[in-house]
Amino acid sequence: MIKYIAILIQFVNLLTSCSGDSLAEETDPIKYREKTVVDYFFRLPKEFLGFGLKTDEQRIAALLNFKNHYDTRGMEKYALIESSPNTLQLRAGLLEGTSDIVLASWKNAEHSDIIGIIRTYSDTDSSETLSLKFYKNESNSWKEITDQIFPGIKAKYFEPINLKHLPKDSIPAHIHCSLIGNYNDIACRFSLVGENPEDYYKKPSIVYHWEKNRFVLLNE
Repeated sequence: MIKYIAILIQFVNLLTSCSGDSLAEETDPIKYREKTVVDYFFRLPKEFLGFGLKTDEQRIAALLNFKNHYDTRGMEKYALIESSPNTLQLRAGLLEGTSDIVLASWKNAEHSDIIGIIRTYSDTDSSETLSLKFYKNESNSWKEITDQIFPGIKAKYFEPINLKHLPKDSIPAHIHCSLIGNYNDIACRFSLVGENPEDYYKKPSIVYHWEKNRFVLLNE
């Protein structure tokens, strides 16, 4: 309950601080405050978040709608699952399975915010990350920088057992990515119910670590 109250406080602060001000104007040292991921949640263009979160009304409703981890009711209506100053996890129930969106922020070497969006689909058989993208706001314009800071999700990183039908640079199926530890790192793992991950990959789980300006693949 405390974390939800904190989200509401952030939301109220956002409403009182926005009032049409641009991101550039918020650099005024008197007005400036450290932005949270909730601030960016309302500033991101509608095409970044997709169905169910395109309008301010839908985003407000998502933050005010709390669910537990396993509640999938409410077709295509997102609800808040987890939150922290730097992360938001939202979930919507679909006809079959669920759709999860995780928003997170990282600071680069210039102390600018990098915003990441992880979109995942889950059903009774598997959990698969559909997209993992990163953005930066420059001069009040959002720019995707995924290719500049993230190595990508490639089959060769997992060291497949059988490469015959799986090119090294292809994106493998049934890979679920999530934030771990202090939310600076991203773990991606093979996720298919009833299957042994080691039958498919020598490294069924890999970790990307944030280092100043980019993610690097950790070698264990």
